[in-house]
Amino acid sequence: MIENPCLRDKPLGIQQKNIVVTCNYVAREHGVTKLMLLQDAQKACPNLVLVSGEDLSKYRAMSDKVTELLQSRFASLVERLGMDENFVDVSDLVKNHKAEGQVKGHVYSESNPAGECVCGCDQRVKIGSHIAEDMRAAIFDELGLTTCAGVSYNKVLAKLVGSTHKPNQQTTLFSGQVLTLINGLSGVRSIPGIGRQMSNLLKSQRILEIFDLQSASLNKLEKVFKNKERAKLVQKLAFGIDDSPVKPSGKPKSLGIEDAVQGIKTAEEAGTKIRILSGRLLDLLVSQEDNRQPGTVRLTLRKWNKLTKEAKRESRQAAMPNLLPVQTENFKSSSLDKMMPLLMNRFADIVKDTNFHLTLVGVAFTNFRDKKCGKGSISSFLQPAPKKIKTDAEASTSQEKALPPNVDKQVFEALPPEMKEEILSEWKSRPKASPDKTRKKSSIADYFNKK
Repeated sequence: MIENPCLRDKPLGIQQKNIVVTCNYVAREHGVTKLMLLQDAQKACPNLVLVSGEDLSKYRAMSDKVTELLQSRFASLVERLGMDENFVDVSDLVKNHKAEGQVKGHVYSESNPAGECVCGCDQRVKIGSHIAEDMRAAIFDELGLTTCAGVSYNKVLAKLVGSTHKPNQQTTLFSGQVLTLINGLSGVRSIPGIGRQMSNLLKSQRILEIFDLQSASLNKLEKVFKNKERAKLVQKLAFGIDDSPVKPSGKPKSLGIEDAVQGIKTAEEAGTKIRILSGRLLDLLVSQEDNRQPGTVRLTLRKWNKLTKEAKRESRQAAMPNLLPVQTENFKSSSLDKMMPLLMNRFADIVKDTNFHLTLVGVAFTNFRDKKCGKGSISSFLQPAPKKIKTDAEASTSQEKALPPNVDKQVFEALPPEMKEEILSEWKSRPKASPDKTRKKSSIADYFNKK
């Protein structure tokens, strides 16, 4: 819809062979769903506009941009879920954020307001709602995409509450509202992480509803799954407990920090703010633990024009000199000494008038490069021998063989795990075609099978 805005208000489906792999919210209002057969989708919505999804390169490129923006501007811990969802751990941002009195966006249940918890997680989640709004605004401003967000203190709750208000909205869930959300689900299959196979095992023991799962003993669940750890996992999910961490998806191509400011009007004030942000950026670089060197440092300023009443954003960059290893004791001070002259020169390039008013300051590292270590170097000698691991192609060979003929491999790989499981389960459970007894046996294998 970015390339063709006139389709924004029309029912739109992405066609992949004979399946509508996804659709917009206008189409969903007419009964069209994800992974719906094309014939059924057109019956449900005769005016459905179809766009070919055979070439996923543009979708993947935009998905990469969203993830990269989140990683570079907000948090290093960003985990992709399919092509259109990301988990983001903003714990570090929350620690450095001022306390907030109001929630941005919706609260899950206005009739069940949250009480302040003892551990302080409600205040942290409240701050998270402000960060989520900043993320959504950045994605829209820079990429033109509208987004939804769910804000809570673990992955499963954030995913569940994020679907409460759509499209282009966000919802926050507090600790005192968790059971209200979980108990309102339609069944155990609605809990993220419980796929078709798991739900069928639970169904075999007459565990269908959320209450059934919450009431089931750990011993009973162990018998169902034949696995103690899986039984514990499912039991926790039934109460909205999810201990799984956010696992970063690949290395970010850039790292950056921006702060909106009330009004910076002198070079001294700007220099102080740039130095503070640069220090925070270096802390973020250390937290990456991937031993890469930034090739470029970029300064971004937003200037307010009193005459036009508009803000203009400008950026300038400079080649970054080599930094000391991050483990070095004076890494931060040494790096700041190298960065500040470069950044203040870029500041002078952007702000040429002594009468200025800044409303935003940002510093970023880009063009990362890996440190090269020769085979004969000490660092190479100290590295453990790499373990042989299977390539993605090798690991997915058995799965590819089991794919239905009408499901494209690229589309399948981009789907969430539970959706993959459902597709494979349905395909494997299909009725097997009876062998053709009239077929002539002409192969070598057939020859040896003759009686």
